[in-house]
Amino acid sequence: MIKVSIKTSTIRETKMVAPTTTVNDILEMYGINVGNNQWQVNSRVLRGDDFSKPLTELGIYDACFLTSVVKMDNA
Repeated sequence: MIKVSIKTSTIRETKMVAPTTTVNDILEMYGINVGNNQWQVNSRVLRGDDFSKPLTELGIYDACFLTSVVKMDNA
């Protein structure tokens, strides 16, 4: 199991997932649309095909931070 800490402008949670889980799977668990946001895993920017790779293919075996924070000036 891999400990994933997901951080967005509105979500701050930690979840245990299987090593075969993809970033898309995690985002679907939270009902998050990838949209135009820039996503990072452990400060590494994710590219289009990275979202469908298992976490282990991204070099993650124990724990990671999945983040996307949007600056909202006039919110």
